[in-house]
Amino acid sequence: AFEAGRVQAAQASVLYQDALSPLGLSGAVVMERAGRLSSSDGHALIDDKPVHVVMTQTRTVSAEARIWTESPLLDLVEKGTVIAVNGPDCTAISNKIVLALLSEAAEDGRLNAGDEALVRSTLPWTRRVTRSHVQRDGREHWLPELLMSGKDSLVLKPGDGFASEHVK
Repeated sequence: AFEAGRVQAAQASVLYQDALSPLGLSGAVVMERAGRLSSSDGHALIDDKPVHVVMTQTRTVSAEARIWTESPLLDLVEKGTVIAVNGPDCTAISNKIVLALLSEAAEDGRLNAGDEALVRSTLPWTRRVTRSHVQRDGREHWLPELLMSGKDSLVLKPGDGFASEHVK
């Protein structure tokens, strides 16, 4: 999974570089193991290249805790020399139920127009699995029946699933 992630990071890096170029800036998206992060003169580095933003992703909270305690990351964040887009406990933002709540809020008109447009253009249609009615493709559906009839086109995944684990 890590090597497959490297390919995705390389693709993201090209998009990132294309977005920065017109601004006269440069940068890269790099997928690397936390143990490769080092600190020199208060700056985060990987292979002597500066790191400004870090996002961690682990399978468990205890593994996440090890990253923050066994690498210089916490010290660098506290000094303000690197930005962490998640924190020592990233379980809330990595839980797919958060995506479902955003997707549902966009569908129900509970977001302002700009936020609704962003959610609809960014997130796939995502719902919590409940015995309830949902809107999909402009129609109301009983969710359990929709899941059965759409089993070839829908993905079931636990809220705390990691990568492609437990996908049905």
